[in-house]
Amino acid sequence: MYLGVVNVDITVQEEWKRRFHGNKHVEAKYIPKFPASYEREYRRMISELMRSAIMDSLEKHLPELMSVISEVDSSQRFDGKNSRKKANKESRKLQRFEQLDNTIVRFKIIFDEIEKDMKSAYGLFGLSKKLNDIAGATERFSKSEWKKVVNKTLGVNILDDYYQGDFYQKALAEWIEANVGLIESIPAEFLTEFKDTIYQGYISGNTMTSLSKQIQERYSVSKSKSRLLARDQVAKLNAQITQHQQRNVGCNEYKWKTAGDGARVRKDHRELHNKIFSWDDPPIVDKRSGRRAHPGEDYQCRCVAIPVFDLEKMASGIMTAA
Repeated sequence: MYLGVVNVDITVQEEWKRRFHGNKHVEAKYIPKFPASYEREYRRMISELMRSAIMDSLEKHLPELMSVISEVDSSQRFDGKNSRKKANKESRKLQRFEQLDNTIVRFKIIFDEIEKDMKSAYGLFGLSKKLNDIAGATERFSKSEWKKVVNKTLGVNILDDYYQGDFYQKALAEWIEANVGLIESIPAEFLTEFKDTIYQGYISGNTMTSLSKQIQERYSVSKSKSRLLARDQVAKLNAQITQHQQRNVGCNEYKWKTAGDGARVRKDHRELHNKIFSWDDPPIVDKRSGRRAHPGEDYQCRCVAIPVFDLEKMASGIMTAA
């Protein structure tokens, strides 16, 4: 049996009655998987971009910045007791302050070069194309999982033309556009924090070793953000497609299913596990803020929606093309 752009016929309806003992609502017998492989691909893509847009530029220009600071520190004047011991933090601060105006001008020239290199790296990277590939793969994965849900639950195969329509093109285009902006904000934010680290470290009299460590810590934070972004955005795209697929066949309700990995599932989501909710009324996913969302829509959410098929609505002709 195949399910396409036509209504469910009487033969299928009779088989459903026998199979499900006359029940009008049937929970899916197959749990759709999370597109983890495309989350990893997204993460690899950002890591590659960060290396070319941030690390390559830092490796090129950081020695220049450190050289500017070194020149200021090496010109330090000593008298009496201070001339016989290593310059301390306070003496560095004083010397650097005396040359602050000139140093800031030199810093700005180097920062402008770093920003120029970052923009150039973006232009050569082809971010939109790579995001398009990930979005398309996630869409195909979600469709494949949905076919399994319908087949293993209802004994029906979905025809390929079921997926014709503007929804997928529009959803993927909007996702790609939004993610270009989100990804571009990572190095831009890093550059702002990098500048602050250099300026504050210079004025505070921090050693170059301390400054280098702070910069590395900033970069590590940016890498962590990129990993979180990957999971969040792939989950959101998958959730959007999932909701469309289910509602399109008359599944107005779903059972909330967590990822099932213990401590990694937040408490409020764990309390939603195995409960039934309506697509028209998302549950509260954060009791403190009152925020509501469906599975996969909340930040970093890997939960999934298990469809509850309404056989009566499907039989009455709500099953239409996507």
